[in-house]
Amino acid sequence: MTKKGIKKKIIITGSVLLMPLFLIFFLMIMFTQRSGTGSNPIVMAKGLDIPAGFLSIANKAATENGIEFAFFLTLSAGAANFNPDNFTNEIIPEVLGKAKTCNPDSLPDSLKEIYSIYSKYYNDLKVGPIPKSKIITTTVQKKQNNDDSKQPADGTEAGSENDQPQYETTSTEIQYTYSHSDDFGAQRTFGGDRAHEGNDIIADGGVPIVSITDGVIRDMNWNDFGGNIVGVLTDKDTYFYYAHMRGFNTAFHEGDRVKAGDVLGYVGNTGYGPPGTSGMFITHLHLQIGIKLEGQKKRFYISPYNIVAYLDQFRITLHEEANVGGGD
Repeated sequence: MTKKGIKKKIIITGSVLLMPLFLIFFLMIMFTQRSGTGSNPIVMAKGLDIPAGFLSIANKAATENGIEFAFFLTLSAGAANFNPDNFTNEIIPEVLGKAKTCNPDSLPDSLKEIYSIYSKYYNDLKVGPIPKSKIITTTVQKKQNNDDSKQPADGTEAGSENDQPQYETTSTEIQYTYSHSDDFGAQRTFGGDRAHEGNDIIADGGVPIVSITDGVIRDMNWNDFGGNIVGVLTDKDTYFYYAHMRGFNTAFHEGDRVKAGDVLGYVGNTGYGPPGTSGMFITHLHLQIGIKLEGQKKRFYISPYNIVAYLDQFRITLHEEANVGGGD
């Protein structure tokens, strides 16, 4: 290889290695200038955030026009100049126009990096973490009547239809509610001063928690911070962390593949101590979403608040069947 070729290779290799640094630098400049705060991952994550209301608008427009959700959001972020106040219906025509004349490969470098982030999680979001309700269908076998007085008057034996067990079915629906606020970046002190890198979803103890994406259960164990936790890894290597569970869905184990809507466990208040610790705080689900940036060892955590709010419209109803014995 000539010196010129070696030099070219070094430049290309260096550009690839520096890409994550460029992204971080780009985000720091863009997002911290507007906020006036110091450069840190929390500010960067908030700068990447898109309001829940616009996520719903964008999803509808992208779906109707056959456009990839993450790509549509990338163009929207560019049109809005990453300003939350600019994510409105007014930019939709501009975004649709651009989406029809370009593709992810033709984006400016800065937006390519934004697309590489958004495509790690937005395309995989399917359902809300707290179900809307659960319908329990109960089937009960009726008691058989063996009263001889009910035999046919002519003395013949009762028909075979009277020998068949009879059943009755009832259904009960349990409604689930929750509340949450934008607590991403709030101060936490357990284990030392730190920023909250997730969203706390307040719900009653025992309420089912479902996976919001497809993926593989990488972790189902105890964590001194999160108590009983489940970590689901998507095909894009994005980590969805569900913490403080009362208990797990015993039908699943580490290494199992789950689909969006599968029950992972149940809302609790475990954690902040050794195995078995509970009651240190109110019952809630802590949801955390970590993505991998190329060349970075630690995950970069995005704010889940608007994602949870957006997914509220996609909450599911669970179904459970119960059979109760009857007879004599």
